[in-house]
Amino acid sequence: MHEAIEPFELAVPEAELDELRARLRATRWPTPETDASQGVGLGDLQALCAYWANEYDWRAPDAFPLILTHGWPGSVIEFLDVLEPVTTARFDCVVPSLPGYGWSDKPAEPGWGVERIAHAWAALMARLGYDRYGAQGTDWGTSVSARGIAWTARGLRSVVDRGEAADDRVAWALQNPVRRIFYNIAVTTP
Repeated sequence: MHEAIEPFELAVPEAELDELRARLRATRWPTPETDASQGVGLGDLQALCAYWANEYDWRAPDAFPLILTHGWPGSVIEFLDVLEPVTTARFDCVVPSLPGYGWSDKPAEPGWGVERIAHAWAALMARLGYDRYGAQGTDWGTSVSARGIAWTARGLRSVVDRGEAADDRVAWALQNPVRRIFYNIAVTTP
């Protein structure tokens, strides 16, 4: 197994983005669907393409990293419905599986409690190059995120709890319909 995490930088020439925008604007559209069973609605698809062609900032600054930790007896699947709106709000989501859950191997030795998992998450985020990030958890993941990561991270900047925002994007999340998962976000800073 290759354990190194290698950085990846996206380098897309502006000419290619211009060509993409032109192709989106020049799309030849089919006739509208007659009902939802025929796939994506034509109006929805046209609106999405118009957004990509005319409004989307392909060069926007990096997203704010956020590690999401599921609960017991859960899995990363808990976050499937919220990943799109959260990443649209410019969060870069890291969603590891707790040791022994879902797609993770069972621990080879005892002692994988809140603190040890929190240390592993902090090490993971450091290996990914994040020195400042948010952490959110549900159920048992709340303990890992709120207590554990706060203890092991390089420094706790603030805790967002039911509306006290440390970042505009966090404020957005708390005011959005998906806020039910954001009841506890710890934000670290170097």
